[in-house]
Amino acid sequence: MAVTRCPELNRATSSSHPCHKIVSCQNNIDVFQLPEPWTGNLSSAPILFVSSNPSINKDEAYPTKSWSEEEVVDFFENRFESDRVWTRISPSRARYVLLKDRKSYHDNWVRFWSSARKRSEELLGHLPTPGRDYALTEVVHCKSEDEKGVSESISMCSQKWIGPILEHSNAKIIVLVGALARDVCSDIWNIDNSQSVHFNVLAGRRHRAVVILPHPNARNVPKKISDYATEEQIRKLRSLLSK
Repeated sequence: MAVTRCPELNRATSSSHPCHKIVSCQNNIDVFQLPEPWTGNLSSAPILFVSSNPSINKDEAYPTKSWSEEEVVDFFENRFESDRVWTRISPSRARYVLLKDRKSYHDNWVRFWSSARKRSEELLGHLPTPGRDYALTEVVHCKSEDEKGVSESISMCSQKWIGPILEHSNAKIIVLVGALARDVCSDIWNIDNSQSVHFNVLAGRRHRAVVILPHPNARNVPKKISDYATEEQIRKLRSLLSK
């Protein structure tokens, strides 16, 4: 997982580096949390969500430089697996992150994860298995609060990592979530981001469908795929997943 050991981390100590602001967001945290490459089984999940950057929780049991490579890989690949402790699932299927004591979980569920699950259910037509039916990644991989430092680092980070990550992904459908992911990926893949659904987009050396949605935190806008795609487009998207 080369993303977690990104060489730009050491270079970002310079105030002129585009990643300086986002890396400096962790100056008040005891141990630096590694960049997040993806969550879930990237190589096999048929749906991949791409958003801006991962939010940070200083109390989470999250990979740092002291973790072994085996544990780092297990965390990101198997974060949602029921036989792991990395997250807890509630009866409502909401998920909670593991805290540093590795015994308890955060009181608040991760809303973005719940949104991804609901959108995946729309596409699949049945309840999805998180991490297997869909995976998650970002255009900026360092963690911060409220997308701080993303606008400064997005060009370098996306150019460096979006290609290799997509080449490792076998997703048939990519869902771009939020304006930042929409703008940078539509520019890289040369698609018209005023349209919400695209087919046969060459992304990561594979042709895929791309769906563009607002961020779950966006106010006063519809969130469902059915609000942005026609019935025929949804049928076509589902047919891709059934192959």
